[in-house]
Amino acid sequence: MNIAQAVCKKSNSKKEGKSYMKPIIVVENGEKYEYNGIEDMVKAILGKDYYNLPENEKISKLRLKTYMNATLRNLPIKDLINGEKIEEIEKSQYIILDEITFLLSLAKNNDIVIYENENSEEFANGIDKERLKRIAENYIRINDCANEILKNKIQADKIQAKGQDEDKKDHEERM
Repeated sequence: MNIAQAVCKKSNSKKEGKSYMKPIIVVENGEKYEYNGIEDMVKAILGKDYYNLPENEKISKLRLKTYMNATLRNLPIKDLINGEKIEEIEKSQYIILDEITFLLSLAKNNDIVIYENENSEEFANGIDKERLKRIAENYIRINDCANEILKNKIQADKIQAKGQDEDKKDHEERM
């Protein structure tokens, strides 16, 4: 059975009496994993307790996992948590900002292959899906647009941070 057949093979779980495939499918080292969403995927990859950790421990865990992967592949890392600036997303590099950029870095560097149901909008929200490779009629390959999603995510975080800085400044001026 090739990867495409493995991904397309229906899961044993049932939903409304029909075979049901979860919104996110990940293939790693020939093994298929299904997730209900990004949070489930993060818990499986970074640990089920990840979301209960203090922020500094989450960052440490993200960095450790990223540095391990980057070292094995001899690829550069952009640590945006540290305030490192990024002008252009290189084809082969890891980006640390949060768990989403971690997962997308794994995909863009082909450590894992992520397929998303085109209706789920977990990763590919706002992406033109018509041009993306499909493994099944309604599953798109996220690896093919990981750089674009990363770029959009980083830009959105910059805008959000700028808005928070302005809110903080306004608050300080009123005090």
